[in-house]
Amino acid sequence: MSNITSETSNQSILTITDLAQQKNLTSSNFFDAVRFIKQQKPGIILGLEPKRGIRKMTGVVKRTARFELIGDRQPKDANFMVNVPTGGIVAIEIEPSAGPNTPIGAIVEQSLYQQGVAGIVIGGRLRDVESIPEERSIWTLGTTCCGAYGELWEEEVDCSISILGTRVTLGSLIVADESGIVVSPPLTPIELEIVGKFVDADNYAKFLVQDKGMNSNDAKDKASELFGLV
Repeated sequence: MSNITSETSNQSILTITDLAQQKNLTSSNFFDAVRFIKQQKPGIILGLEPKRGIRKMTGVVKRTARFELIGDRQPKDANFMVNVPTGGIVAIEIEPSAGPNTPIGAIVEQSLYQQGVAGIVIGGRLRDVESIPEERSIWTLGTTCCGAYGELWEEEVDCSISILGTRVTLGSLIVADESGIVVSPPLTPIELEIVGKFVDADNYAKFLVQDKGMNSNDAKDKASELFGLV
C-alpha cells in the first residue's frame, strides 16, 4: 500500500496510513467513527467493486474529474491526467449519458500510475482489465470494451463529483475493503486522531464480547469510557 498521509506538520498526530496499517481500519468502523465526529455523515458507494489490486484501499482524494457524452462538441484534452498529485486517489464520475463508454483503459491507467497515483475509483466502467497489472488498486462499477475516443467530454476537473449518489471532493477520505467502499468529508488531523481512538475502542469492545462474555451495550460503554469517547 502506498504511503498516503494527511497534511499535517505534527508527526505525533495519526495519519490515515497509520490507521489503515496499525489499527485494522475497516470500512465499517471507519463509517461509524466519522459518523461519530461529523454532522455530515460519510457516504457508502453501493455497487462499486475492486476490479484490480488489493482488496483494502485507504487514501485521500487528490484529483477528481467528470465525464459525459460528447454530443456535438469537440473533444478536449484529458486534463485529469496532467500533473496528477502523487500518493493519492483519483476519483472519476461518468455521467449516465456516457453509456458503456469509459475514459479509463490500460493506457490511461498506466499513465496515472507512472505519475504516482495510489488508487482509482470510477463511477462507471473499466476497459482493458486483462492488460492492467493485478496489483493496481482500482474500484469500479464493472467492465466494458468501449473506450472514450471521440465520444466522451471531460466536463470538469478537481470539482465536487457524485459517484452513484455519494458526494466526493478533493480531500475526501476513502476506505475500501471486502465489506464495501466508504467516502467521508475531509478530516482534520485532530479528527483523524479521534478516528484512531474510535477504532481502538471498537476493537476492544469486540474483545470484551468475544473473549469476556460481556453484552454488547456494556462492552461499548466500557470501551468508550476507556478511550475517552464519552
